[in-house]
Amino acid sequence: MFSRLKDIYNNIFGKPRVEPKLEQEQTNDVQTRRRFDAAMVVQQNNPIQKIYITNVNDNALKLLNYNKAELVGHDIREFLDAHVVELLNEYVEFEATGNDFADVMRRARDIHMLRKNESALPITLDITRRLSNMSKLYYQIFIHDKSLAELAELYTSPQNQDPATKLVMGNALYEGIRGVRQFAERNEVDLTYVMFALNNAAAFGDELANVIFEIGNIIKNQIRATDVVGLVEPDIISLVLPYCDVEHAPIVIYRIVEDLHGSTYNIGDRRVEISMTIVYTDVDFNYKVLEIFNNAVQQVKQARSVNESGPALNRLEKLSHNDRSNNQPINNTAQAELDKG
Repeated sequence: MFSRLKDIYNNIFGKPRVEPKLEQEQTNDVQTRRRFDAAMVVQQNNPIQKIYITNVNDNALKLLNYNKAELVGHDIREFLDAHVVELLNEYVEFEATGNDFADVMRRARDIHMLRKNESALPITLDITRRLSNMSKLYYQIFIHDKSLAELAELYTSPQNQDPATKLVMGNALYEGIRGVRQFAERNEVDLTYVMFALNNAAAFGDELANVIFEIGNIIKNQIRATDVVGLVEPDIISLVLPYCDVEHAPIVIYRIVEDLHGSTYNIGDRRVEISMTIVYTDVDFNYKVLEIFNNAVQQVKQARSVNESGPALNRLEKLSHNDRSNNQPINNTAQAELDKG
């Protein structure tokens, strides 16, 4: 009789929901996009109303000056400044639905994390939700040192931009490059320079600035706030990638190349496709910043001169370490040529 009543109840109200089992590797692995990404995994545990740090990578440990045991297993609110903790305490709803940790943090402003020496580090956060159930919600957090983003924003502000292309240029560009270089050297992070040279600039005539504006927007949509994009010459765009070495730079470059591929523009009564040569190089801190930067400009010009008479290749090619223009030092330079055919 009891069994029959139970069957009727389940038919009317549905069987009790069984939460899916979460595999450790699905929830707790730290996955990064660049070599120097600082990241951690956080779990919002609804039954006990805690927001635990469950994993953290070495870059985040270095940034915050803790060892792993001092972070993992602790509530992240122990390491956030008071006003953010107040927001979390007031607005996080430890329920299956409602405002969760990610919702509240995305609305927070002026976020600081407390380093081990108790200094407050201004940061920006990128938060993505991981596989979760009703009781335990998992997030991966990318932690960015905001001081570098503020530096990049300072040098790329509108007053330093070319009015037509909206790209930073001239002295502001070089000062921005120098400032990012000093940050990278001081914090011992990799730095990569990328040069995008338009092969067929003459084909665009008076529309060249508009085309460069469009290319600049495509690049901006694929980079971070800490990256600096600028106009070196009317048909050459530079990109400075902190926290990125030459081994990982092609990942960024290919995302840009995919967006550029097939881009055409109306010039008079014809359509003109973009053809570009791309060169990228790491930065050896033993050499002056502008030596390496200007050398990369010369390298892309040399590579472009080969491509101007024919289609470019859709691949990345390593150049010889000894292939240096004007005898200036360039290490691990590589060339990417964009096939628009």
